[in-house]
This record gives sequence, structure tokens and C-alpha cells, in this order.
Amino acid sequence: LTLVEVLQQIHADNRGYALLLIDIDRFKVINDYYGQARGDQTLISLSRYIVEQLPAGCEFGRWSGHEFIGLVPDTSLEQARDLAEEIRQHVRQGFLDDHRGGDQPHTVTISIGVSVRAPADASYEPVIARADAALYQAKRRGRNRVATERDFLKSVFITSAEIESALQEQRLIPAYQPIVELATGRVVADEALARIRGRNGDLLPAEIFMQAASELQIAHRIDQAIVTQAIQRCAQQVIAAPGTSPIRHFLNISTDLLRHPRRIEAIIAAARLSAQQCGMQCATAKPLVIEITERELVEDPREALDILRPFLDFGLEIAVDDFGSGYSSFLYLLDLPVTYLKIEGTLVKRIRQEPKARAIIQGIQSIADQLDLITIAEFVADEETARILADLGVNWGQGHLFGRPRIDEPAPACEPCHPSLYSGLS
Repeated sequence: LTLVEVLQQIHADNRGYALLLIDIDRFKVINDYYGQARGDQTLISLSRYIVEQLPAGCEFGRWSGHEFIGLVPDTSLEQARDLAEEIRQHVRQGFLDDHRGGDQPHTVTISIGVSVRAPADASYEPVIARADAALYQAKRRGRNRVATERDFLKSVFITSAEIESALQEQRLIPAYQPIVELATGRVVADEALARIRGRNGDLLPAEIFMQAASELQIAHRIDQAIVTQAIQRCAQQVIAAPGTSPIRHFLNISTDLLRHPRRIEAIIAAARLSAQQCGMQCATAKPLVIEITERELVEDPREALDILRPFLDFGLEIAVDDFGSGYSSFLYLLDLPVTYLKIEGTLVKRIRQEPKARAIIQGIQSIADQLDLITIAEFVADEETARILADLGVNWGQGHLFGRPRIDEPAPACEPCHPSLYSGLS
């Protein structure tokens, strides 16, 4: 089983566990200075070393890049923190990166974020998000440390001042996650997701600061910063590859932004300027999609249409996110010129094991086909889920299977994003 499949099975069995998110400190230095082969060997050797420190019954695997996850069943946050601290000390004192020819062995350190499954956690994503937030705390405090989700919750660094400084210093940047055509694996779009780049270079995910931003009523400023940068990137891509059809770029819009018409006007002005810079092709292609959830819109779809009118008049497309999470979504299909439906992620995550979830998605796809809409399944984490979705006729997919959000690395539009999934398909 893959790590994702193990996590899905644990939740299906309703078992408790602690999650250790382990990151190699300054791994980029190892990779850049000693080469990728040396970096790969470090990953292999360190993973074996950590496995030796874990108690029996634990699961362990590589998560992404130079991050690993350890799953400890039926344990408390305090016990998991103690275990993580033991592992950190063992690595610091006992692991030597000694595969470098005649060079002296190099000491490697790790940072660990720890979380535990809460009763309300229906899936593994929130558990990982809390561990990721704790890991950020550990690295922010100087690396070679352990931090727990409780440490994160006690922290005060997610304040209006922190977000304000990120905006002023242009450290609020978009990360792009690919969206692929399920039938072929080709990248057809991406979604711009907000990140704060810490002064130490680490990235703070949106899950950590967007709720605070909403409560502070400054989410509209984050939206404007991210959308403006994404628009500029879109124009640069068109200029760099004239004559090609650009991929779509999905941009999230919050309720807070919809309440600030002047901010919307500024976004449209930036889009118009970018269109002028890259000529008529960009001006006619309009490869930007405004993505908004049902709960972000007002109750009256006709009032929502008035709010979204500036985007529509400029020629941008509309996507409804989390479709299937509420009954009134269908009213928006009736009254709004929607082009894309992003299927509620909870349905996608349950499609492998629950026939009802599969039937609901099949029904959504049937409606989309009749209305000539493009469907996008979110949270696609494994190949079996992707195949089921493709069999049901779902058009596009997004999730960790196809790629995690990345900074300034647009996915190529000419090759399958996950080739093994499509080998043998006609």
C-alpha cells in the first residue's frame, strides 16, 4: 500500500494515530553542493535510519521531496512528541551522511511537526495540515527541532502585522497546482494558491493564515496580491510562447473581495493591461478562471451575477468550487454563466469505498454533460480514484497524485503529468 492508501484505510477503520511530518534541514544545500545523486542517497540512508528508531506497528514513507511521514497508532500528542524528540536526537547524534567519496562525514539534522487525529477529522488532510503548521514552527525557530500542533495553536505569529509585513515586502506569493485532463494526463490548467514566504525562505500554506486574514477582514488584499501576480504570469507565458494555446489559470476569490468593488476594478485593470502587453491573442484567449465556492456567494444568484459582472464583462470564466456540498448550487447553474464545476473533495475521497459517493458524482457528471460544463475532481490522491473518475466521465482532476503546489514552476502542457496512470490507455 502507498502512504496515502494507508492513511485512507486508517480513517476508514476509524483508528486513532499520531502523525510525524519529518523534513531534512537545508536539504537544498546538500543537493546543490554535492549533486542530486548524493542527495538521493541521503534520502535513502536517512529513511532507513529513521525506520530503525520507530516502534513496531508504525508506518513510514516518503511524502514529497525531502519530507517523510511516520504514523504512530493509538498514541497521545505528548507520547508522539517524545518519540519525535528521540528520533531527532538520534539523527543529530548518530546519523552521518558518509557517502561522499573521501570527504568527511556530514551531520544531518531534521525538523519534525507532530499532530494527532481529532474526532472531527474525517480525512487525513487536516491532520497533515496541522503537522505542516507545526513543522513550519519548528523550522521558524531555527530548525533541528520538534514542534506540535499545540505549539502552533499557541503561537501568535499569524497576526495582522505578520500578514501586513508579507504584503508590504511582497512575500505573499502564489503557488501553482496542476490540473490535468483525466483521459490523457495532460496538464490543461493550474490553480494559484496563496503562500507566505517566511524571511528564512520557508513557505507558509494558506490553511494557516487565510482564516486569520478572513477574521481580520483583510482577505481581499491577499486575493488581489495573488490574482495580480497570476495575471502577470499568464501574460508572460503567452508572450514567451506566441501562437500556442495557453492553459487555464484558476484564481480563488473570497467573499471579502466581493465586498470591495474597487479591488475588483483594480484586478480587471491589471488583466486589461496584461492583455494589451501580450497582444490580441491574450486579449481574446482570456485564459483566466474566477473560482468561487457556493458559500462565498450571496444567497440570491441574481445578486451574485451583478457582483461578478465585471469579471464576466471582461471575458473571464467562472468556476463553482465544492459543487455537491449544498443544495443551492443548482440555482447558480440556472442563473450564472458557469463554465466549470469543481466537485466537492469529500465525495472524491470516498469514491473508492462508497458506492453512494460514486453515484452522486455520476449524477453531477450527467448534469454537467447536459449543460456542456467541464467537471474537475479535487483531492485526487491515488491512481485508482483517478481511474474511477475517468470511467465516470469526469473531465479534469487535481490533487497530490498529479502534483503538489509549487512556486514559479508551471507544469508543462505537452506531457502527461502522471505517465504511469495512462500507460495502456487508448
